[in-house]
Amino acid sequence: MPEIVSLIIGTVLASAAAAILLLAWLLARERAARRAAEEALAAGREAAAQLALLDRRSAAIAPIETLWLTWSGGGRPGPALLAEAARAIAEARLLFGGPLEAELNEAALLIAEHVRGQAWQRDAILGGRRDESAELIDAEIAREQALKPRIAALRVRLVEAARLS
Repeated sequence: MPEIVSLIIGTVLASAAAAILLLAWLLARERAARRAAEEALAAGREAAAQLALLDRRSAAIAPIETLWLTWSGGGRPGPALLAEAARAIAEARLLFGGPLEAELNEAALLIAEHVRGQAWQRDAILGGRRDESAELIDAEIAREQALKPRIAALRVRLVEAARLS
């Protein structure tokens, strides 16, 4: 009888050891699967962050594109479009910064000057000051001639910077 008890105890111990090994193997597989899932989640978050940044950059470029398209189509941008382009340039400074910052600052100043000039021109026209309004129209033409190529170059550089990053 003691042999049977020893055999039963040996069998129970062997089964327990096998169960422990099985649990250890399952736990190792679970940890590996969890690590893989966490890595995939982190990669997904990084990709989502990159897409969100690309969306923000595209949204910042859109009003600048609209301004350029208005000018290239022979149109005259109104104050709302110019204000939106100025806001977009301010946003672009935050998103792109670095090597484009000087160009963005210059474009923002030129747009602000252009908006002021248009307001002065409207006031002169409404006030009946024809000589002054003619001078202001000439000044507006000169500002547009200075601003158009800068906006055209800036929009190209912004699109390139949005793609490369």
